Amino acid sequence: MRTIKRSVLPLNETKQKALQKLCYAYSSEKQYWLGVLQNWQLQALLGAPRKIRDLFLKEKYQSRYGLQARHWKL
Repeated sequence: MRTIKRSVLPLNETKQKALQKLCYAYSSEKQYWLGVLQNWQLQALLGAPRKIRDLFLKEKYQSRYGLQARHWKL
């Protein structure tokens, strides 16, 4: 696999704010999941991320930080 570098134009203010909001939400969601996965009940599932995802989907989990499901499932 090789890396392709592409030049981009500077973002306008609206797109810059949207990108910053997404980055903040993603990092906050990551911190949340790191805390959740420290729970002893989930320790056995750490090697099986799909099982964890399926467990939270059954419970109708929604991101507290406004991330779409396709983002928090990553």
